[in-house]
Amino acid sequence: SASMDDARDFTLQMWICPTLPDKAVQTIISKGNGDGYALRLEEGRLTLRLGSVAVSVDQTVRANQWYFVSAVYDSDSGRVRLALEASRGATSGLDDRVEEAVTAEQLSSAGDVLIAAEVTADGQVVNHYNGKVDAPKFFTRALSDEELAALRDDDAAAPTDAAASWDFSQGINTWSVVDASGNGHDAELVNKPTRGVTGRNWTGQELA
Repeated sequence: SASMDDARDFTLQMWICPTLPDKAVQTIISKGNGDGYALRLEEGRLTLRLGSVAVSVDQTVRANQWYFVSAVYDSDSGRVRLALEASRGATSGLDDRVEEAVTAEQLSSAGDVLIAAEVTADGQVVNHYNGKVDAPKFFTRALSDEELAALRDDDAAAPTDAAASWDFSQGINTWSVVDASGNGHDAELVNKPTRGVTGRNWTGQELA
C-alpha cells in the first residue's frame, strides 16, 4: 500500500522459533526488490539490512527456542535498534540488542512484504527461513522501547496503529493470512506452510 511504500521510518516486530539457525542467510521479513530492507538471520545472528548496510546483534539464536525480535529504523537520525529477546523461562544469556547510527543509501521500499523470504533485483525469491513465525507486525514509525516491551508482554497498553498485523490463527483453513490491523493487507500463503502448530503461547495440550 502507499502508506507502507512511502514510510521513511519503520518497525518490524514478531516472534520467531528457528529450526535451522546455522543456515547461512534466512530472511524473516523483507520489503523491496533487492534495494529495500530485510530482517534476517545471518549465520544465526539477527541482522537488519538496509540496502547494502547491515547491523547485527552478536548473540546467535538457538534451534527451537522462541524469541521476540524487533527492528526499528529512524530515518532522521539514521539510528537502527535491534532486539533479540528469548521467551520467558528460557536459559539466561540468550538476549541481545544493539543500537547503531548508519548511513544508508536511498531505500526503495516499493514492492510486496514477504515473510520468510526476500526478492532480489532480478525477481528471484531467495533466503527462505526455516522455522516458526508468530504475530508479525509492520509499523510505519519508529516505536519506543516501552512500546515494544508492551507488545512483547501482550500488555493492554501495546500500540494498535500497526500498518499490518498478520494473524495466522484466523482463516486457518484457507491460503490467506488475515491482517488484523483492519488496513486490508491480507497475505497469501505460498508453498503450503504448515499452520495450526504449537506456538510461543499455545502448547496444543487442550487437544490431547
